[in-house]
Amino acid sequence: MIVFNAFWLKNYCFFTEAMDAIKAFAIGAKQVLFSAHFSVKNFEPINNSIILLKFSDLNLSLISLILIFLASFFYLIFANYKLRKQLSEKKNLIAEASERMIELKNKSEVAHKAKRRFLANISHEIRTPLNGIFGLINELKRGDLTDSQNELVSEAEMLTNNLSALLGDIIDYTNLESGKLILDDLNFHLINELGSELNYYRKTCIEKGLNFSCIFDEYLPHYFVGDPNRLKQIIFNLLNNALKFTDKGSISLSVELISEAKENAIVKFSVKDTGKGLTVSDRGNIGKVFIQADDENTRENGGTGLGLTISIQLAKIMGGELDFESTEGEGSNFWFTVVLKKGFEPNLLNKNLYSKILLVEDNLINQKVSLFSLNNQGFEVDLAENGAIAVEKFRNNAYDLILMDIQMPVMDGITASTLIRKMEAERDTKKPVRIVAITANAIREDHEQCLAAGINGYISKPFNLDKFSIVINQLNENH
Repeated sequence: MIVFNAFWLKNYCFFTEAMDAIKAFAIGAKQVLFSAHFSVKNFEPINNSIILLKFSDLNLSLISLILIFLASFFYLIFANYKLRKQLSEKKNLIAEASERMIELKNKSEVAHKAKRRFLANISHEIRTPLNGIFGLINELKRGDLTDSQNELVSEAEMLTNNLSALLGDIIDYTNLESGKLILDDLNFHLINELGSELNYYRKTCIEKGLNFSCIFDEYLPHYFVGDPNRLKQIIFNLLNNALKFTDKGSISLSVELISEAKENAIVKFSVKDTGKGLTVSDRGNIGKVFIQADDENTRENGGTGLGLTISIQLAKIMGGELDFESTEGEGSNFWFTVVLKKGFEPNLLNKNLYSKILLVEDNLINQKVSLFSLNNQGFEVDLAENGAIAVEKFRNNAYDLILMDIQMPVMDGITASTLIRKMEAERDTKKPVRIVAITANAIREDHEQCLAAGINGYISKPFNLDKFSIVINQLNENH
């Protein structure tokens, strides 16, 4: 025992140094293995430990070597255990974070769907009476009105259009946010589509003391296939902004044919004004949601700040872009391009294909207006107040076309359309009836449900039945 203690005291100092050297070796190895960049500095602790052992090896005894080996072995085991524990803890943290992220994503999707469905329901409740108002205004315009009465009717029509556009902006923003905006694919006459609204802007400019002009490229095709309502939405957003911020001078709209291919054409729309223009700081707010270039304008001129944001996105979806040039105190030029399919001049309405129509509509005003308008256009029309009545009428009668509302009491339009298609399959019908949804529902899921139920066309309310011949011609082309 005395000999061993003497031996231990003799080698204690070296043993302590050796242990420090081993720890330095382990730390250095860890730096070498786990460092993102290998460098000479990483190897210094290892090198120092080797040198220490090299110069001290003459003092080593067998027991010292065994003790050093055991100490290093247990030290490495402990270090490995510690690293494994840290790695396990980090893996658990990552797993918990992933689960939390999935949970938050699911909650976000549920909240987003609830928001979209809420807006869809609000949209339905507003669009349905709007459709009736549009119909009543159209019927008033058919009568013999005095100039003052005609002016009042035109004003009511424009205000209704503005309300409809505002509602459309809100729904469109929600659909754009989720990437689920639907574009119609209709054949339309560009100048005729813009005509009545441009007359309103011309009149408003005159009342404000401004000059208003419209210039259409002489080489511009008359007919296009696309979404005329979205196109007008962009144009009128730009014209509304020009009116808000121009107190003197002029406002102009120019439509230019940029290029034309066999099937498509690139068209550029420009709205120029001599208004206040934009400052450098104002330009940074262009396109931001619910923000106008100048916050004071919100109180002075009104507006939600949605118009340009939606217009920028709509232009992109329609294959183009929206941009602007502006000089403070001199005016602005907002322009956008779109890619449109070239349209066709419709043939005379072929009423032999769709002479007998079943109108499925639960709103009393819309029933009255639609029946009056369709009868005036020469159609034979039956009325069904809900989907259940529509199915029963279809069971006992033959129809060329069904105009189907979607959201109705007793039985909705989706269920009714599905039952009608099932009935045709049981009868082995060679020529299925054409079903067009005229509905106040305006989100993509509703459109997809319509297609799944076998509905051939989809038109959002408010819809002007005076333009119903366009829909009929479109169906004739695809029949």
